[in-house]
Amino acid sequence: MAGKDTYPLPTMTLPRHSMETLTERLRRFEELCAKHDVVTRNTRIDRYRRYLEQPQPKGWEFDKSVFTDLPNSPIQHGLDRLLHVLREVHELTWIGEGLRDADTRGLADKLRTVVRGTDFAALDRNTESRNTQFELRIASYLGRAGYRLDFGTLTDIVATRGLTTYYVECKRVASARQLARRIEEALDQIEKRKPQSRFFRGRHGVVAVDVTRVAFTHNGLTWEVTPDHSRDVIREKLRNIAGKVEKDGPSFVSRPFVGLWLQIHIPALILQPPMPTTRFSSFFLGNPSSGLRSRCAERRFVTHTLSGDTSEPGD
Repeated sequence: MAGKDTYPLPTMTLPRHSMETLTERLRRFEELCAKHDVVTRNTRIDRYRRYLEQPQPKGWEFDKSVFTDLPNSPIQHGLDRLLHVLREVHELTWIGEGLRDADTRGLADKLRTVVRGTDFAALDRNTESRNTQFELRIASYLGRAGYRLDFGTLTDIVATRGLTTYYVECKRVASARQLARRIEEALDQIEKRKPQSRFFRGRHGVVAVDVTRVAFTHNGLTWEVTPDHSRDVIREKLRNIAGKVEKDGPSFVSRPFVGLWLQIHIPALILQPPMPTTRFSSFFLGNPSSGLRSRCAERRFVTHTLSGDTSEPGD
């Protein structure tokens, strides 16, 4: 058995998506947009697809003229550009496949906001598009699990399955200093917007927080030796952030919510075997002061969203 911080080198290449497969999955996201009368032509979605459709060159120097770079853009090397494209495409295709057959209300407005964003999150000057993209990423987990999704209220996501409804507020946090304040902000919103539970109908609050920039302040990419190494580095980041929330946020436990769903989403370069990929990692921190009904709702939520099968071996 490998010791601490020691990883056996893989003897085979792990399943992953070819450029052709990614292009086809991105087309399915475009089909979802078209179904809701959202135009993707001449948007970043169109540019990602044209980038992926290029003949794959030796090395990583894809034609970068597909994108219009901002002055002094930090994304210059071909491999950096590929990783940032994959970061966006992997998330968009996950969203598309999670929401394609879901029962949704108000999705069109969310999709319109997503497609008009800048090409790369690292270059964002207006975060509205990526904030909405994060909301749809969270919603896609719930869509896969058969929840009915309502985006037409003040709450970011209202997800209903059977007699249980979750009111989900989503926040992307730019720094560790903001973390407690943004969580409190989300909890305030839940208190104002969530109706009281009834005898037969449970209504519960969930706060979903993207802490990628808390864990990786450069908002760029990460690289590790093996896939397991990459997984463990990010999991440790999430555990540390969750520990800080528990230590610094005792007031959270008295609020009407079942838990915090922390997420990291970052492009990664794996050295053995050499491969670019994207890491989505989650950590669910339950509310220790919840009553029995809320704890049952928490278990159902975690089981439905984090224990489901993926649709593709490369996911």
